[in-house]
Amino acid sequence: MKIIKIMVIIVIISLYAIGTKMRTEAPTYDSVARQKTPQEYIVEYSKQFNTDPNLLLKIARCESQFDPLTKGDYKDGQYLAIGLYQYHAGMWDDSEKLYRKDVYDEDLDRNSYQDQAKLTAFIFAEHPNLRTKWTSYVAYANGGTYKFYSKLLGKNYTVVCK
Repeated sequence: MKIIKIMVIIVIISLYAIGTKMRTEAPTYDSVARQKTPQEYIVEYSKQFNTDPNLLLKIARCESQFDPLTKGDYKDGQYLAIGLYQYHAGMWDDSEKLYRKDVYDEDLDRNSYQDQAKLTAFIFAEHPNLRTKWTSYVAYANGGTYKFYSKLLGKNYTVVCK
């Protein structure tokens, strides 16, 4: 009986020591890396490429409400536009080629809101003629509204972006 008591005490002390060690080794809130918000990346890359962060923020707000999981332009059972700036595959590929040629030979991920913020800041700074690829930009530039017919989707649309 005495041996059992000693063993129980040893187990309790061991469990306490392990629990204490685990608590002291757990990372603190300050030591855990925090992913930046879409807005923070937009501001960061607009500064890097010397373009207007407020314009890029307005366009992202109109395109996705800053939700990087937004999908749009539904056709034939699938979404064509994705992410913060609602990139279609072809527009992404063409823009990424310009980026790789002009800036870095770096692969960018269309599903990454960080990469969408980076690529869009680059396009708006270095290729301003391509801004009109975003209907929200055209709406904003036209005073807030843009009406058009989409050949791709076969419908009339009105985009409001202020």
